[in-house]
Amino acid sequence: MTIPIDDNGYIPVKNRLLSKVGVFPYLGSSIGATDPNKVYMVYRPESELSNEETINSFKLVPLIDEHEMLGKDATAPEKKGIHGTSGEDVYFDNGLFGNLKVYSESMKNLIEGGKKELSLGYKCKYIFESGEYNGQKYDAIQTSIRGNHIALVDEGRMGKEVSVVDEALKTVVTMDRNDIKQGEIMTEEQLKALMDALNSIGSKLDTLVSTEKEEIVEDEKPTDEATDKDVKAEDEEISKAMDSLKKENEALSKKLDGMDSAIETKVQERIEEIKAIDSMTAKAKDFIGAFDSKETLIDNAKYILDKLGMDSVDGQEVATINGYLAGAKIQTNGMDKQDKKVYGTSFDVFDK
Repeated sequence: MTIPIDDNGYIPVKNRLLSKVGVFPYLGSSIGATDPNKVYMVYRPESELSNEETINSFKLVPLIDEHEMLGKDATAPEKKGIHGTSGEDVYFDNGLFGNLKVYSESMKNLIEGGKKELSLGYKCKYIFESGEYNGQKYDAIQTSIRGNHIALVDEGRMGKEVSVVDEALKTVVTMDRNDIKQGEIMTEEQLKALMDALNSIGSKLDTLVSTEKEEIVEDEKPTDEATDKDVKAEDEEISKAMDSLKKENEALSKKLDGMDSAIETKVQERIEEIKAIDSMTAKAKDFIGAFDSKETLIDNAKYILDKLGMDSVDGQEVATINGYLAGAKIQTNGMDKQDKKVYGTSFDVFDK
């Protein structure tokens, strides 16, 4: 499946999930909470996302690469660079959905390169009161959500479900050999067995070619009609056997090419994960000191969260700690800290 392109070379995207109802982690400094370094669980209710004013506010907003608040008292859109726009077909259906159109070649290249998660930029207000939604406890409620822009990001707060293109655009490597699972990299033993099979085919072809040459030489001798028929029958059998072996050779060669591609894909994925691990651990050491990094990105995120004494929703550990490490560097905005509930305070929000 290829990315759809219209007559102008633009990418039209229809019925994309933009935001979801649920409870999500936010750093205190980004929502005006009393503790700027604490991760707060914030409830985004259906009543807010389905609100007509909320829906209308996300119609025809700029599509940009990475977050930056635009417009009045913020960055001029032309200075940031607009790569596309949302459409007017924005609606609520168990989530906020809408259509988009990508104009720029640079964002098209980013999407084709794998950067495809969406993150909303908007202004909203928070009501700091605790509660529970679907078994998930929360510390505050988001209200008065008003759209400013939509950003293409590497990792959005809503996860891969909120993306600019379908998961079907990923290339999936498949293999039909019985002892190799789908997408699995070949072991050294399996690769050796495959090479032995290819070498065996080569030896058989050499033997058949040698036999055919000998038969041709014998055919030059005078023979009676019966012998001539036998020779022709043998020639046909040899030809069929050679064709069969050639097809088997081609099939095995294709499998080997596919396995090389799978190995390259797995290596590249691991390289990207190691980069993410290095970046996360380098930032975290300023808060918890130096430590030996773990094997996977999520294991490092869980370790850092544990050292910071922070909780996280299952599956959102990486997003939570990245949000914390990014937000912890932001200077506090000078708001008065108080223990009582705070109502009606407006903040710029990035769902990243």
